[in-house]
Amino acid sequence: MQKLVALTIVVVIVAFRDRLGGRSTKGKEQGQVTRPWTEAETRQLRGSAKRVSAEDIAKALGRHVGPVKRKARELGLILFKKVKAKPKG
Repeated sequence: MQKLVALTIVVVIVAFRDRLGGRSTKGKEQGQVTRPWTEAETRQLRGSAKRVSAEDIAKALGRHVGPVKRKARELGLILFKKVKAKPKG
């Protein structure tokens, strides 16, 4: 009976995830789900990569920084890095 309940819960979770359009990633054991990248988001990432930081791209796309960096790496893009100011002293 417990196995049937556990299996039912897994099926419901997978169906809910699929309805949201998400797909499991490497972090599956942590319960992370990412939404697929649209062509428009990919174009914006390609156009901004060398002149805008990953943090700023992530804010513009409404995504976290990690997925932005991962997608840039997949596409072979080099991301702009913000230079931290040196402390005076």
